[in-house]
Amino acid sequence: MAVVAGPESGTSIILASAVRTATSTTVVVPPLWAKGMIVVINTTLDAASASHVPTFQVLDGGGAYDELIATLAAVAAVGDQSALFYPTGQLTAAKEYEGTITFNMPIPREFQLTMTAADGDAITYSVLAHWLP
Repeated sequence: MAVVAGPESGTSIILASAVRTATSTTVVVPPLWAKGMIVVINTTLDAASASHVPTFQVLDGGGAYDELIATLAAVAAVGDQSALFYPTGQLTAAKEYEGTITFNMPIPREFQLTMTAADGDAITYSVLAHWLP
């Protein structure tokens, strides 16, 4: 399992573009200054109608990542899918953000992104996090 630490500003590559057939799991530690983030999943090749389901989890009291905070729709086609996490609804799909889904919540200090493979077919995608002040 990879760990991605947030930069001083800008964007972090959570998962670099690659062909995947199995579940991928990454622990993400956002920068301390960030209040929110936009996560972008960019699928560039889906030759066999593969499907991966992105979920975001935080630690429970026992140290396991099993507290689900968000699930996105299955990634099953070429294109972009995105999620906005930001507190108090200051950015919404009706205003500046035109993404897939909006969560009215701050980002946790550490979370896990799991891209669960629904089948063994190959799919090429990358995942980026854009940190918001």
